[in-house]
Amino acid sequence: GKYVYGDKGLFFLSANNKQQLHINEKTPELPTIVNSFSQNKSGRNTFIATPKGFYLMDRDNNVKLLANKECYSVFVDENNQVWLSAYDGVYTGNLADFTSGNIDSLRINDRVSIIPNSRIRTIKRNKDGSKFLLSDFEAYQIFSLEQTAIRYD
Repeated sequence: GKYVYGDKGLFFLSANNKQQLHINEKTPELPTIVNSFSQNKSGRNTFIATPKGFYLMDRDNNVKLLANKECYSVFVDENNQVWLSAYDGVYTGNLADFTSGNIDSLRINDRVSIIPNSRIRTIKRNKDGSKFLLSDFEAYQIFSLEQTAIRYD
């Protein structure tokens, strides 16, 4: 099966697309509008970015609010590092980092020279393993958190 999302919430479609499960009906605490979601490699944890916050959902559809801020995009990379863009910056860390309650310590804008209010709308992995962070006006490419991001206007 696969997940689909948008202005009406998060849905799970069966492999043959015959059955659909509206996740929001089972988890009313999850906002209706979903901007982005990503799963870790095992599929055990689903990370959900919404205008009303950043959420973690387990396989049983239990939902936990991780950050109470407007979020645009989330991406879990091949190393299970979570990349999150929100109105006030870009964050990265592992599951334990995000569930610790101190999400602001995970902000990487200053570390890799991303303009603070860039409003990154999409985070994707490139074939070479680097990450592309796309805003309305520019794109950033990150090869390492130890280097300045490459900015494309």
